Amino acid sequence: MAFFRLVRFPNLIIILFTQYMIRYAFLYPYFKIQGFSLQLSESLFLVFALAFTCLAAGGYIINDYYDVNADKINKPGKVIVGNSISPDQALLLYWVLTITGIAIGCWSSTKIGLPNLGLLFFFYASGLWFYTTSFKYMLLVGNLLVALFIAFVPFTAGFVELYTCATRADIVATGVHLTPILYGIGAISVFAFLTTLAREIVKDIEDIEGDRNAGCRTLPIAWGVRAAKVFTGMVLLLVFVLLAILLVKCIQVKGWLSVTYIIGFTLAPLVMIALNLFKAKSSKDFHKISTWLKLLMLSGISYLFVFAYILSH
Repeated sequence: MAFFRLVRFPNLIIILFTQYMIRYAFLYPYFKIQGFSLQLSESLFLVFALAFTCLAAGGYIINDYYDVNADKINKPGKVIVGNSISPDQALLLYWVLTITGIAIGCWSSTKIGLPNLGLLFFFYASGLWFYTTSFKYMLLVGNLLVALFIAFVPFTAGFVELYTCATRADIVATGVHLTPILYGIGAISVFAFLTTLAREIVKDIEDIEGDRNAGCRTLPIAWGVRAAKVFTGMVLLLVFVLLAILLVKCIQVKGWLSVTYIIGFTLAPLVMIALNLFKAKSSKDFHKISTWLKLLMLSGISYLFVFAYILSH
């Protein structure tokens, strides 16, 4: 149980869920109505998806390894490294998961026909290391890096499948347009990026005391909690605008199922989160908002169930 808590097991499930939602709720129904099927084998896609999961798990471990002193202030009673799991064990687990993630990521990229994509896994692993040891101490750099890592998850899951299709002469000969799907994957990735960025700043406000003690220069420490709230509010406003544009397009084509979902499960919760953000005062308040932002991202990705239903009918 300590290991599952250390690697944030629910977050790892969300990473896998996101990649498979892109594959089966976004790409598969679109390909089906175009008359062809997914090109990557199930086993190859699973290995590719697990590579990101292993790297993320390693990232969580090394973050806790270096954050022991800060976590004793921010999350007393929930510190795992040094209690349930020794520092040496944590470091060993980190290297095992990270090396495994890089190895299977490079292998699967080569099998897909994109050997250069293997560099992404080196970038991912090194980025997580430097985030923990350096970037998280810099103003906004760590927040942007984590948000970028999360945005890579849906984007790469879709990109490798589109690349495989684009290299098939028989598929290209059908005249199918893959570019709109690439735009769709890009939009999903932007949504993941912005919601993660907002959540990371909220988490910084929640952990301000421990981070200050550790010498971090996060947004709430450098600019103050009020400025951090305003910045987060601006990010949420941008998310609201993008969702509103999608809502208008759905209204124009009379996609009432999409309209209902967008209003009920993304826009309404987003407004609620924003209102509670500016009222929040305690660490407990910000922890709730952080959890709500995670659920908002999950709800946004789950819209693909609606997308798949509409295409299949």
